[in-house]
Parts: sequence; C-alpha cells; structure tokens
Amino acid sequence: MSILPAWRAAAVLCLSLLTGCLEVESMEMQVVADRANDRLDVMLTSRGVWSSATNETNLAKDLADLRKCRELSAVPLPGIGVVDLSQPAEGQDGKWLQLVPFLDIEPGAFFVDEQGRLSFYQFLRIHRPKQFAAVVDEIARASWATQKQRGSPETIALMEQAGREQWPLFVVDGAGFTLRRPLADADHRAEQAQLWNEVARKVERAVTGEGGAEKSDATQRGPIQMLRDNDVAIVRRAGVTEYVIGTQGSEVCDYQLRGGKYQDNLMQAFGETEPPPPAVTQALIDKQFASFRQREARVPPAFREQKQRAVPRDK
Repeated sequence: MSILPAWRAAAVLCLSLLTGCLEVESMEMQVVADRANDRLDVMLTSRGVWSSATNETNLAKDLADLRKCRELSAVPLPGIGVVDLSQPAEGQDGKWLQLVPFLDIEPGAFFVDEQGRLSFYQFLRIHRPKQFAAVVDEIARASWATQKQRGSPETIALMEQAGREQWPLFVVDGAGFTLRRPLADADHRAEQAQLWNEVARKVERAVTGEGGAEKSDATQRGPIQMLRDNDVAIVRRAGVTEYVIGTQGSEVCDYQLRGGKYQDNLMQAFGETEPPPPAVTQALIDKQFASFRQREARVPPAFREQKQRAVPRDK
C-alpha cells in the first residue's frame, strides 16, 4: 500500500473498492469538523463525470448506477463505481456495513458546471468520528488474515503485534486524517522507491508521449497534482509508516483528486432520456452545504431501514 491507495482510501472515507467504469476529471471533498455535535459534515463535488466503458451495454450500466445516487444513499467513486450502502451485503463487502450506524448519506444531484461538464454533488455526515475510526480499525485488522502472506516476515510480525495491542490505524483529528500502517524498515524504503519511480515514469510519459500516451502537463494529474494540491505527508515512526492527510486539528479541510480527461459520453447518454441537468455554480452548492450543516440529513427510506437493522456501536 503506497501513498496513492492510502490517499484514495481517505478521500472516499475508507469505503470498499468495487469494480466499475465511472471516471471523474476532478473530485473535490470539503470536510468540516463540527466538534459541538461530534460529527464531520462532508461535501463531495465530482466535476466532469464520464465513463471509460468500451461498449454501449457498459455505458448504459454506468449511467443507471450513477442515477441511483440521486435517489439512494449511494456514492459515486471515480475509477471504482457506485457504492450503495442502502443494500444488504454479505462476506467481504458486508463488513463495511458496520459503518452504516455512523453515516448519513443524502441523495445527490446532477448539474452542469461552468465548463459544460456533467457533474454531481452530494452531502454526507459522519457521526462520532473517533468511534467511526475505531470500527475502521477493526475492519482493517480483520482483513489482515488474508493479506499476511504478502508481507515480509518482519512486517507480518509488526501486523500481529498491532493486532494484539490494538494499535490505532485510522486517526481522525478535526477535519484531517492519518492512516497508520505497520511496516518494516526495508519494506517502507522499498515502497518509497516505488512511489517516486512511479512519479518519474508518469512525468516522462506525459512529456514525451511514451507508449502512445497523450502529451500533457504532468503536474495537472496523477501523484504530482495530488501532492501539490493537498496537504499530504509521509511520516516514518518505529515500525509504522503514517500517511498524514489534511491539516491535522483543522476545522475545515479541502481535498482534490484529478482523474482522466473528460469525455461527454455520459452527458450524451443522459440527454437521450431526460433533459440535461441545470447549470449550477459553486456558490450555489456552497450555500446548500451551509444549509445542510444546520439541519438533519434527509436520508432515503431504504438507508434509514438499513441503519435501523444495524447494531449501534458505542466505543
């Protein structure tokens, strides 16, 4: 796990990774720590939503999945698909339903942004964030049983120690986050080399067009953009590598990820069955988010029932 998947895990609030073809040119997340009410309020804005599907069937599926997000407690994740927490799940996916008691996810809304791109915004709320983080820790420790064969003996020993001693793995500090991974020194150094080699390769491909890649500004997408536009740090401690994301202790943090270059295939498919979404400015979305922060979340019935079925967690 390099810093790249670590950052994505935080940006999507540690939800499960599912297959899908949805892509977003730019995904912005604002997190507001409401300490008085012991919660985090989150605004997700996905600008330039498109599909990497290579046939009409998968394109139609992506559009149908995306439309769920304006009706259900479902969240579109770029490069992953739609995660719908209002539906029962079992096995590997079902473990993430332990987080449902802490979440309020409002259905979102489509809009056309200032550049004419199909876009989507959505509000969600995380109650009792420190308890939420503790459950994320439990889920992570439980998953290690299937991952231990991938690590060196030294890292495996550290993971076992972290499990026995219940080391914190996901830490919430205001609107900032820290992901903590038990990792031996040699494995940490190897992953650091892998990260910066990847950065160098992406820059070279962007500048030269190597391998048929389109020439582009390497600072606008990928790891350089992520490190430049977000407060991200890698901190090494004895036996642990920490990925520190956002300003720790801050009341408000803004995060941004940029994906592939926008295509209008989903916009065209959208327009075949209903009128195009309205044009909306960021100022209007900000105003609606301010209103959301002063009221109860409006969750759909299916998600409310899912929360009622879940066992409340108090830690």
